[in-house]
Amino acid sequence: MKLTLLALLAFFPVSAMAADRGSSVALSLSSGSAAYRGASVDGRFGLGETWSLLAGLASSRSGSEGVSRDLTFGADARWGAFALRLKGTGGSEPNEVSYFGAQLGAGFDFASLWNGELGTVLDLSFGRNRYKQSSSSTDRTLGNQAFVQKQVRVSLTQDLAETLSVSAGFARYTYDQPGSLINRSVNTRRASSGSVDSYIAGFPAQSAFLAIDWQFAEGWSVSPHAGSSKSVLDGAKTTNAGLGISWDFSPVWTIGVDFTRSRPDREAKTSVVSLDLAYRW
Repeated sequence: MKLTLLALLAFFPVSAMAADRGSSVALSLSSGSAAYRGASVDGRFGLGETWSLLAGLASSRSGSEGVSRDLTFGADARWGAFALRLKGTGGSEPNEVSYFGAQLGAGFDFASLWNGELGTVLDLSFGRNRYKQSSSSTDRTLGNQAFVQKQVRVSLTQDLAETLSVSAGFARYTYDQPGSLINRSVNTRRASSGSVDSYIAGFPAQSAFLAIDWQFAEGWSVSPHAGSSKSVLDGAKTTNAGLGISWDFSPVWTIGVDFTRSRPDREAKTSVVSLDLAYRW
């Protein structure tokens, strides 16, 4: 995973995703600074009380860069207070770099141990992505070299009331193959060319987030959130803050809007506005 304008939203707690055994489809359209445009569609298809299938497709473009595409697919399951998810990922980037990987996650609601009414959910996940540039590419950003990114993520969600919860999470990223291009650049804090330096700087060493979800009226919810991340190349920090609001305007339809402001070190601030529409059955 690279740092993007929406890096803050990269955490997906297993238990939260597995809580609803029904089916749903969600569409998101986003627009932001530097001529950023994005769109995504995500689906969940319930297969009874325990299993669900997951699928998603996203596309984005910023300025004069080419289009980035991301595909996710997988399944999750829930047995009482325990949830499990296995997800595959793949995609392509404007410089003809492609990636594929997998993520395994588990979640547990500790409130079940003392029959608590307010949930205390811990989620833990492990992921691995392999990046490689096409051998026929005219863009030599990676010089036809490959590298592997590994991720460890942990998050905690605590219900403070029936209508109020707080979530926090942290992720750490490591990069395999010590002789590869990204590790040589990280170790020397410089790259062989400007394009390589810019590309590698987009990968994180760590990231964190904090979010609150409050249902302030029937059918209405507001979600302030904040986060930060550090670049693997030079430790440059990016901070994020935003606010989302959603409305269940029918028993099966939800509409929402989110505004996120990002502030990278030594770069101009950026903003993204997203409009979301979800249908469930």
